[in-house]
Amino acid sequence: MKMRASFLFVVCLTAAVAFGQTFLPQNWTPERRQQVYTTAQGSKLIPFPWALALERADDQTLFFADNGLRFGFLPNGSATGLPIGLVEDKNLDGSSHLGVTCAACHTRNVHFNGTTYRIDGGGGDADLYQFLAEMSRATTATARSIDGEKCDRFAKRVLGPNAGSSARRKLFKELKTFAAGYPAHFSSTRRRMEIATPVTSAAPRSVTTTARHFSNI
Repeated sequence: MKMRASFLFVVCLTAAVAFGQTFLPQNWTPERRQQVYTTAQGSKLIPFPWALALERADDQTLFFADNGLRFGFLPNGSATGLPIGLVEDKNLDGSSHLGVTCAACHTRNVHFNGTTYRIDGGGGDADLYQFLAEMSRATTATARSIDGEKCDRFAKRVLGPNAGSSARRKLFKELKTFAAGYPAHFSSTRRRMEIATPVTSAAPRSVTTTARHFSNI
């Protein structure tokens, strides 16, 4: 069965080379591909303006400055710097959240003979749980002190440079509450993952990385 699957994969790659394509022949139009990459699916991780304003925990680099490449996500040419599968999920009241779609974990590039091929709908290489763990660290670091420089920069990006003290206090309180809930939520997620897939040397990279990162939260 494995040999047959490998043969079919090579056939697909050969067909892609013959036609000079960078996408496998999966009968997807460019429009359908972007629809899958960018359509919200109801996942609400963090308020959207916060996600764009958030810095990494240990320095001033914006969280999505690298398009999520450090987590294995793939860039999508977005003006917001969001990679494939991370989208703005708009609410009925006009607010919005950062959401994750299936495409975030099921889109992959394969490099073959100097050419990169996109596989849509297969197993991706993104480490979702490393991403969530690092976001937890970033929100915690930002919410450490309302007088901290990191929190000040965050507030200016979210509220604007001329926001009053009451608006800043309200934002800080909301961020503090939000950050405090992250470790408990994702520790629960880690336990469910370990029950479903024991962490061993043969476990997928995302599982072993999850265990390492959540042990430090």
